[in-house]
This record gives sequence, structure tokens and C-alpha cells, in this order.
Amino acid sequence: MPSQYKAESQAFILHRRDYRESSKILSCFTLDHGRVDMICKGCRKQGKATRVLEPFRLYKLSWVGKTDLKTLIQADEAQVYTLQSTSSKLYCGLYLNELLNGLIRASEAEPEVFDLYRRTLDDLVEGDDSSIQHILRYFELRILEYMGYGVSLTHEQDGMTPIHHDSYYGFQPEHGFFKTTDKEKFLARGDSIIALNAGRLESARHEREARNLTRLLIGYYLPNTKIQSRKFFI
Repeated sequence: MPSQYKAESQAFILHRRDYRESSKILSCFTLDHGRVDMICKGCRKQGKATRVLEPFRLYKLSWVGKTDLKTLIQADEAQVYTLQSTSSKLYCGLYLNELLNGLIRASEAEPEVFDLYRRTLDDLVEGDDSSIQHILRYFELRILEYMGYGVSLTHEQDGMTPIHHDSYYGFQPEHGFFKTTDKEKFLARGDSIIALNAGRLESARHEREARNLTRLLIGYYLPNTKIQSRKFFI
């Protein structure tokens, strides 16, 4: 095949599925090309070197192809992120992968998101269970910001009134926070919003209300993203 159709990049495997009798289709998040789907031919055969391709490992991948579905020709492992030590970390990693797999655009480089994902895996590996909620909320907010869906955690929707510690707030995705006394419209108390902005979720209520906010945002801006791992942990 002509050399101009060959490409390579650092990459993570976000998702794998069986293809025909002996192959797999890999959904890859690459540094230089965004999401790239590629066939790993024969990788389900015993003894085939490429059959060990797994999520949470940084690879240097090479592939060829003129269509949207490429063919993997080489994979060199560069780093392993061990998330299997606790089930909570593993499910967090699966959640990140599902979110990215539904978000990252094909053939469009997202180097800031790639770096954010790599740093988030580092944080999950190094952190303990008490840090997980903060790590996930930070990732969600930053990924939304990179995609143009950032939210102010310091002011109400008028852009001038500061979030007050003791006030109760509802939230409209396209506008922001507003004070409310209506329990049906209530989403978070001011101290939870301030804690989220500061990166210090210090109580179960802070964690719950911060999670409700990011779920609302992701559900609004990414309505077609199916996230199965949430049912287990997130």
C-alpha cells in the first residue's frame, strides 16, 4: 500500500469489539489524529503479539488505510496505568473511556484532551478512593470546557452576582446558576459549587451535588453518549 496512507501516533485504546473469527476493531484515541477506528487482524489468535492490546496503556500505533476503518500494522507499548488494584478505579477508567469514545471526533487532533486524559489516569493510579470524586468532576468540567461547554462556578447567570455560600441554586445549561427556593428546581447549595470550583469536595453532599451538576451538563450536551459504567459505580 502506498506510504502516504500510513500514519502513526501515540494512542490509547478506548474500546474493543470482536470482528469476524479472529480479529478485533479498536476504537483508539490518538494524539495526532483524534479518534481512529482500526482493525487488529488476527489479534484473537493465540500467540499473536498484538492480541494483548488493552485499555489504560499508552501505545505507539502505526496503521494504514484509505477508508474510515484503518488497519493496525504495529503497536509498541510505552506505559501501563494500573487501575485494576481496586474495582472503583477500574470503573472510573471505564467511565472516562466511554465518555471520550462518545465525545472525541474522528480524524481531529485534540492534544489538550489527550493530555488531560493521560494526567487523569496518573491521578487515578496515584490517588486513593477519597480523591476519586474530585478527579472525575475535574475531568468532566475540563472536557466540557475544551469542547466549548464551559460553565461559570463563581457567578450566577447574569455574570455579575457571585455565588453565595448559603444560597440554593438551580441551573440552566445554556445560562448558568440562578437562586431558587423551589425544591423541584434546586440543584446545589452555594457551598457545594464553591467547593467544586476550589477542587475541595469535603462532604458527601458536596460530592452528590457536584455529581448531579456534571451529569446534567453531560446529559444535555452529549445526549447520545451511552455510559454503561455509571450503573456500577459513578
